[in-house]
Formats: sequence, C-alpha cells, structure tokens
Amino acid sequence: MNISYEYQSKPPQRNGASRLVVSVIGLLALGIGVTVGTAGAQNRNAAQPLATPGPTTTVTATVVSTVTATPSATPAPTVTVSVAPSRGSEIAPPVEEKVVSSTATTNIKDGVWLVGEEIRPGTYRHVATGDYGSCSWSRLRDLSGNYSSKIASDFTLESTMVTIELTDMAFQSDGCTWTFVE
Repeated sequence: MNISYEYQSKPPQRNGASRLVVSVIGLLALGIGVTVGTAGAQNRNAAQPLATPGPTTTVTATVVSTVTATPSATPAPTVTVSVAPSRGSEIAPPVEEKVVSSTATTNIKDGVWLVGEEIRPGTYRHVATGDYGSCSWSRLRDLSGNYSSKIASDFTLESTMVTIELTDMAFQSDGCTWTFVE
C-alpha cells in the first residue's frame, strides 16, 4: 500500500496593496466600535437606573404537625430535638422539630419501626438465645431502601447492643428481641 501526502511548504504571498486594504478596513471597524461605545455611554442619563425592578414576591410557609396520643397509666416525658438536614442536601430544608410520642414503645421485635413515633430512642440490648439464631439490625436515615440510607447496621449470632438516636428516621430489626437499657 502506497500513501502519498501533498502539502504546501509556504503560505501564499499577498502583495503590498492587499495588506494595506486589510489593515485599513480593520482600523475603520475599530474606530466605528469605539465611537458607538462612547456615544452610547454619553447619552445615558446617570440618574436613570439600568433596570426597573419588578414586583417582589414573598413566600411564607408554616409547617404544622399533629400528633394524637392515647394517654397511658404512666405518661412518658416529652422530648423535643432539632433535626439537621441530611447529608448531601444541596438546599438546606427548614429545621424540623421531632417529638417523642407518649405511645412510643421500648419493646422492639422484627420489623421497621419509626423512631419517636413507634419506638423510643435510647440504648437497647439483644441477648442471644444460644440456638444459633441470627440477629440483624439497621439504623436508617430514610425509608428509601438504598444502602446509603443505613446509618449503622450489624449481623450477629451473639448478644449485642445498639443506641438508637432521635435523629434516626427508623430502626429495622430481623431475628432480634430488644430490651430497653436506657
């Protein structure tokens, strides 16, 4: 296979007259641009604003949440905590207050439990039964089901402890029976 290349070693030469014409046209264009720019700046009234402001819109939002609780023989104390926005948020939402319901239990079995509504935050202990039963748990920041929603998790055949924070959205348990410690 034979490949041949052709190329020009020198650019075409222009005569002196064409160089002069191109230079004069360039200078004329520059002069016209400068003249138009300065004339526009002189004609502007200094007291007149560059833009007229449009109408202003104010948006006000009120977040209201209602919790209905059934009174029990010994009402649990109410705890209020400010919850910071989740990691990775581009725009920070308003700070929400999370209140522990008086009906929230401390008896956790298998399932997904909402922290503050269904279960109380705190430290819990699972005691292994010795029959080789497994226990898995997860503290969740949301209910998306994504791996990134897990704050902490474990799978064990032994006794274990976990501290559930009020800032957790939920707690998931499978094969464990939890006893409230504190």
